[in-house]
Amino acid sequence: MKVPILLIAFNRLEKTKQVFSKIKLYEPQQLFLAADGPRKNIQGDNEKCSEVRSWLLNNIDWECEVKTLFQNDNIGCGLGPADAITWFFNYVDEGIILEDDTVPHIEFFDYSSILLAKYRNNLEVMAINSSNFQDRKHGDGSYYFSMQNGPFCAWATWKRSWSFFDYSLDKYSEIQLKKAFVNYRTTRREKKWWLGIYKGVINDVYSGSSWDYQHIFAMWINQGKSIVPNTNLSTNIGFGPDATHTTNPESATANKPVYPILPLVHPSNEKVCRKADLYYHDLYYDKFVEHVTFVKKIKRLIKKQIKSLKK
Repeated sequence: MKVPILLIAFNRLEKTKQVFSKIKLYEPQQLFLAADGPRKNIQGDNEKCSEVRSWLLNNIDWECEVKTLFQNDNIGCGLGPADAITWFFNYVDEGIILEDDTVPHIEFFDYSSILLAKYRNNLEVMAINSSNFQDRKHGDGSYYFSMQNGPFCAWATWKRSWSFFDYSLDKYSEIQLKKAFVNYRTTRREKKWWLGIYKGVINDVYSGSSWDYQHIFAMWINQGKSIVPNTNLSTNIGFGPDATHTTNPESATANKPVYPILPLVHPSNEKVCRKADLYYHDLYYDKFVEHVTFVKKIKRLIKKQIKSLKK
């Protein structure tokens, strides 16, 4: 049996087609299609959503079981994916999750299949990721273990892992999160940044547009870790003015090239790679390194100016 796939779509037909082209190559026996409803205040949204749904259903040209979760009303890009993933795991114990703006390398499917089986009963491993934005390899295998590289866009996981998810974070406290930081030996700036995100979710600063932060917090509080490939296995084509979060087309994570990863070499060390996590935090979240470098340059220039004045 091939791994079941959940495709989370909305109203972007051309981008959805690119993602779906990879699903067609893989030909899963179980395909789950979820789509949020149209926004009432956006002209043409109803037609765009209907067009995506019709196209998907009319282009499944291989034998497979198909289930759909098509929302009548728009519930948002936070609750929408969260509900879709929960619905998905009402039917399967493990699977691949794809969003409509992330195109995976074809080897991502077999990579996920192998690792879902290998770590099925390892409760510490809670997600299998596809993206790698770094320019370096970590460890001696095809992948390494992380606490920073969160599950989003194209990833795989188990029902057992998703069972810890809590969209409202009602069952997880700030005290629990702080204890998790101690467990992972995070730096002061990581703690400060993530506590800010936690409070933002609790106080609905993001207007209900997040679900991945909640999943990351659930993973940390339950002492989990994720798998990150040492080569990039997916490219995000969703950057632009019509996106909710990924609006900057010049982002370091936009339209990254993808590379093969098979045959897999399993790492000898299954500990979380903190060196990789801190690099990822600086690159993707906090951009602390860029800031420090800039400040150092300014200080050097000031010192040079002072020396020249003394002369």
